[in-house]
Amino acid sequence: MARRSKKSRHRGSHTHGSGSKKKRRGAGSRGGRGNAGTGKKADQKKPKYWKDTKRFGKYGFTSIHAEENTTINVGDLHIFEQTDINLTEHGYDKLLGAGHPNKAYNITVEKASNSAQTKLEENGGTLKLTEE
Repeated sequence: MARRSKKSRHRGSHTHGSGSKKKRRGAGSRGGRGNAGTGKKADQKKPKYWKDTKRFGKYGFTSIHAEENTTINVGDLHIFEQTDINLTEHGYDKLLGAGHPNKAYNITVEKASNSAQTKLEENGGTLKLTEE
């Protein structure tokens, strides 16, 4: 293995190869830290950062009170082989009304939309809501 030369460590050098003492004092010599001062010199970097909408400032929010329902649509009930289905046992909280049922399903679930209920009843099925 080749040994690193001692002169690469700048031992005994006053400035360690950086020229004047003033050149490496702080972040001011490079225009700030990070992306601070972008576009100071003749608009060089501004448009690059303007396009990125998530770079500056706060954006969006995350609500700690948001309910997370695990939903399934009426049109997706065909994944179950049986027609008597307890959706809460399968991990679903709510039944929504997108799509059309292909069989007469008897569904048990905590919550359901009005359109899901009407579509099931029109197709000859039933919907039983359980309390949480």
